[in-house]
Amino acid sequence: MSILRDVAFRDSSLFILTLHYLNMKISTLTLATVATLLAGTAGAQTYTVKVGGAYIVPNATSSDFSGQLPNGYATRSGVNLEVQAKATLMFSIERAINDNFGVELVMGLPPKHDVKLKVSDATRAAAANTSNPYHALDQHFVDFADQKVATVKQMAPTLFFNYKFGEASAHCRPYLGLGINYTKMDADLTTTGEALYNGVPMTQKLTSSIAPAVQAGVTYKIDKTWSVNMGLVSTFVSSNLTVSGNGYTHTAKFDFTPTVYTASVGYSF
Repeated sequence: MSILRDVAFRDSSLFILTLHYLNMKISTLTLATVATLLAGTAGAQTYTVKVGGAYIVPNATSSDFSGQLPNGYATRSGVNLEVQAKATLMFSIERAINDNFGVELVMGLPPKHDVKLKVSDATRAAAANTSNPYHALDQHFVDFADQKVATVKQMAPTLFFNYKFGEASAHCRPYLGLGINYTKMDADLTTTGEALYNGVPMTQKLTSSIAPAVQAGVTYKIDKTWSVNMGLVSTFVSSNLTVSGNGYTHTAKFDFTPTVYTASVGYSF
């Protein structure tokens, strides 16, 4: 019986040692697998920072003014606003998900666009007609036609989900991106704009806009770190303008699709 107990004890000890050894091997293998996956994931976390310039063509002309002017008169048809083109500094950061897909946040130094008053040919003709009962009011707008009456400062961060064509090792890779744009605008009257309202203190408010965005371009990789990028970006912006003063308010609406040309240098790490 003693011999049997000794054999059983040795067998059970051997069995426990074997389980312990296998457990250590499995644990080591598991840790090695996790470490490999983590290393692979970390290796895929490539970031690219881009800095360059953007030329923004707003393609933005408002609807005609609607409402009452600060002198109590109704606004005239054929009078609206046109936002002018502007260049600015742009920068972005992109995280590569894999060799083809990436997520990019595009921002820029908020540009300040000039805004000109536009007057239609019909309103100009009405101003020239002295028998028109609104001749003086129409002529007042004509006197300020094509002049900078306001400035609009816009901030428009955009988040893109990009797809890059071709192999990761290729020097030249076209890309296409779809995303979401947020545009916030603030308006201020110029000295000329204040004169347009005869010096009456006015407040201006523009609503913000959220809309889909698209971009397309090409990246030329100089080496593993540096690249040059050219792109075209567009979105849809809808904003309501409200101008108030002396107890009266008039409004206009902007619906436009800006075209943004970009050129930048990229650094990947």
